[in-house]
Amino acid sequence: MDEPTLEKLRILEGRISDLERLEHAMTQNHGWVNGGWKKDPIQFGFSGVATQAFSNTNLSAGNNSIDGSAVPAGEIWIITNVVLIYFGTVTRIFARSKIGGSYFTIFAEETPVTGKRYDRSGWWVFDSGDCINMATEGATVGDDIYLEMIGFRVDIDQ
Repeated sequence: MDEPTLEKLRILEGRISDLERLEHAMTQNHGWVNGGWKKDPIQFGFSGVATQAFSNTNLSAGNNSIDGSAVPAGEIWIITNVVLIYFGTVTRIFARSKIGGSYFTIFAEETPVTGKRYDRSGWWVFDSGDCINMATEGATVGDDIYLEMIGFRVDIDQ
């Protein structure tokens, strides 16, 4: 082999060595995140859209709590947007997650304005059997509340 061909071969071997070194440095799913090599966040697959809308157009006086449909077995839902709309005179509205029988507030609005959309974006993970919940404090008989949510489904092995 002539000298230029040997030099090209040495350069190629050096590049392969550099790639092997980088590959070993990136074990356990490391990637370039926010300007540095870091472990990548958990990545979920997409199985389909998760969406739900429900309402109560005849609330009882006082406090009310309404559950949406539970996440089916074999799925996880990642909810990315929740909207509450209220018509009436309540003192407080809530969007909550119901996980294992316990409620966790996604957001609450003190003295909500009737007819205003309360829109929140985030990343809320619901496992099989969990559900979204909307609640009120201080409702008047016949008040209305609406909840819409959207996100995506992930099928999981059982």
